[in-house]
Amino acid sequence: MYDKISSSEGLLSRSSSPSFASEEKLEIPRRRNAQVLPKTTYILIGLLVLSLIANVVVVVVLNAAISKANGLLGDETRNCKSQTKLYSPAQDALEYKVTKFESSIYGGETEYQGPPTEHNNRLWKQTYAHMNTHITEEEAKQLPNKTMPEPPYEGSGYLIVLNVFHDLHCIDSLRLALYYFLDDQWNSTYNPYTLFEHPDDALWAKGGRDLSIMHLDHCIDALRQSTQCNGDITPNVYQWSEKWGEVRAWATVVHECRNFDNIVDWAKSHYSRLPFAFGDGPAVGKCAWDDPWTCLLD
Repeated sequence: MYDKISSSEGLLSRSSSPSFASEEKLEIPRRRNAQVLPKTTYILIGLLVLSLIANVVVVVVLNAAISKANGLLGDETRNCKSQTKLYSPAQDALEYKVTKFESSIYGGETEYQGPPTEHNNRLWKQTYAHMNTHITEEEAKQLPNKTMPEPPYEGSGYLIVLNVFHDLHCIDSLRLALYYFLDDQWNSTYNPYTLFEHPDDALWAKGGRDLSIMHLDHCIDALRQSTQCNGDITPNVYQWSEKWGEVRAWATVVHECRNFDNIVDWAKSHYSRLPFAFGDGPAVGKCAWDDPWTCLLD
């Protein structure tokens, strides 16, 4: 493993010290095949280290910027299993539970289905009865989007509608419009098409703005966006049906759902007791109507 270097190679010589006069030649070990790396190699290694450090810094900075852009809260410990990125004043009400869906067909219908009746109309209204809610100014300042205040009164605040209640209101409007045209009172000569110049006029006469084609069309696309946003990835499955004697799609599967009762309780505790009206103060929050998303960084 080592080569022998003689003192005569210039390291030490016998004549350089009397004490070595009677000894053998001094041998000093040296590593065999020792090599010195060229300077360019050290430069490349240094550049690689600097590049790694730079990449780490970029990732940290980007993550911080994204977190800030999303209105990330300081306290991310919640009941929900995934972190809520955009602030919502109702986020503390979030809790997940496993829920088995009904098939809503072939004997699995629910109380919410069928032609409008006093009973199912009341059930639908109850799902969004507390949609108009208010929050404090401090909560409003954390909103991703600005919102207007109520008229001032003791306990007044800033008005919001949780999107789940808007969606339920839209579904109910679509339900009423559909069944309006399927009403048993209509026949080939007496129907909305013969009684009104345009079917939209009939819908306005039936339910006002909520049943107008403009509002219903808004609801359809709002529900599309909401459904794609929430992206329920629960697998619907296929199973053999003894009743039908064939493999059928099976809708009574379990889903992981946000506890709707908790959200309703939050809405009840923040319900605005005034008719829907706005005060004279400025809107509070981060982004205005036409602001780019970068307003979240401000």
